[in-house]
Amino acid sequence: MENLFGRSRAGLAELTAGLGLPAYRGRQIFRHLYARGVSSLDAMTDLPAALRQQLGGQFDLRHPRVAARHPSRDGAVKLLLELDDGLRVEAVAIGSRRTALRRRSGRAPARRAGSRGSGSARRRRTRGTPEPPRRPAPVDLTVCVSTQVGCPLACTFCSSGAVRFRRNLTAGEIAAQVLLARRHGPRDGSCGPGGRTNIVYMGMGEPLLNTGAVLESLDLLTDPDAFALPWRRITVSTVGLPDEIRRLGQAAPRVGIAVSLHAGDDPTRRRFMPIARRHPIGEIFAALADLPRNPRRRITLEYVLLGGENDRPDDARGLVRQLGRLAAAGVRARVNLIAFNPWSDPAPGAPHRPGTEADAERFLAAVSAAGYVVTLRRSRGRDANAACGQLAAQSPG
Repeated sequence: MENLFGRSRAGLAELTAGLGLPAYRGRQIFRHLYARGVSSLDAMTDLPAALRQQLGGQFDLRHPRVAARHPSRDGAVKLLLELDDGLRVEAVAIGSRRTALRRRSGRAPARRAGSRGSGSARRRRTRGTPEPPRRPAPVDLTVCVSTQVGCPLACTFCSSGAVRFRRNLTAGEIAAQVLLARRHGPRDGSCGPGGRTNIVYMGMGEPLLNTGAVLESLDLLTDPDAFALPWRRITVSTVGLPDEIRRLGQAAPRVGIAVSLHAGDDPTRRRFMPIARRHPIGEIFAALADLPRNPRRRITLEYVLLGGENDRPDDARGLVRQLGRLAAAGVRARVNLIAFNPWSDPAPGAPHRPGTEADAERFLAAVSAAGYVVTLRRSRGRDANAACGQLAAQSPG
């Protein structure tokens, strides 16, 4: 039967109109599918039983099957998902407890005078009066979603590129990963009271080789009657396809964009990323400069640190030069440094090695000293092959 899950608001309105039903029935079904995440038509209890029976004779409600759940010691969970046709992809759910202290550019901000814990604050407390209990910090959930079965781009630092590309995912298959991550992800109260959900399109595949489905899934994730996620909490990653960057920027002017740069010059970048032979850095930066100006859009340059290959002082200076060119074009980007995560499967494994922590800190300091916002991502889920660059679900056949 045809699957209801994945249909857009307009698609459900058309479906219910074709059945001679009032428009509000389409809105009810839409909310059940996405806001409530029901698993069966019978759970749509505000629909008349006769209507549920009628829908059940023509339609089904299916999500990808969770074929395996791989928890990491640090709380990340990798989900192996089987699609209707038997192909497989992976998604990752990461729970993180929010703290008041945020690290930027590798340095902790100075404590404000009079803040909690300062001498003046302690003196104001009455001696012997117990301090009120602190509420536990909310736990946020970050979901890394896939957009393709396999990946055709063959970036050498990413295991997904070593898996044969099979097909694009549908909007419903992308959105379902968020639903399943909430249901089967960390068991530590992630996204509980006060918790927020962040979505990163950084799993298997290149999102902008599947832009149509990505845009449709963004509509589902941000619709107030569906997942109701704020645009500012969603980031779409890309290797840098200029025309598709412009298309995404026009259609979704508030979504964050992360460009996989990984080098400060084109010759080095071409060694790791075959697509760089077609689209040099200058073309990618021109596309970013063409995006509608929106002060709330976040532009990030992703940079995987490969030991002895792109993490040397000269490489940091090359990245700073590129950041200067981008700033001169009117785009102020932040940098996300990522430690390389090796893998052994698919064989023969990764052709790179991780760099040292000292080299990473030196690289971070050089970019930060040039006046740019730069962070060093501490990878989560490495022991479950769930970290950045390690997703490589092998599909049968």
